[in-house]
Amino acid sequence: MWVGPKGSVKEQVAVISLLLLWVLFVNLPAVEAKEVEIAYDDGIYEFTYGWGDPGLTIPEGYMVAVLFTAPDTPFKLLEASFNIEEPDRFRIRVFDSNRRPLPIQQIVEPTTNGWIRVDLRPFNMELNGDFYIALEYLVSGRP
Repeated sequence: MWVGPKGSVKEQVAVISLLLLWVLFVNLPAVEAKEVEIAYDDGIYEFTYGWGDPGLTIPEGYMVAVLFTAPDTPFKLLEASFNIEEPDRFRIRVFDSNRRPLPIQQIVEPTTNGWIRVDLRPFNMELNGDFYIALEYLVSGRP
């Protein structure tokens, strides 16, 4: 007497297919995210933007921005670091490659000079291609 699995041939094929898919899914290597640091150090910013009364010696608002190219896209922007000389409030802004603002703005209030790291993970922003990081002065001429 031969004993085989219960159900029709179609049901048996469906179950075997599901088991194979499960085995393949379980055994596939996970895609691991890697953190990459992009450094900027030529000392020349890419664009500036000032606003306020043109007759003022010091503009009402002012920012400088630097263009970055990510090695892999898409990617998530995790943090930005700034080396500042004078500790004072500033805002970080992010722009796409066409200089359109993205919804990442973070006010930073450093208490010391030197390297300041700013966590941008809460924004959970996925970007593609080139992007700009801008430092917007909130106190005239500083940081």
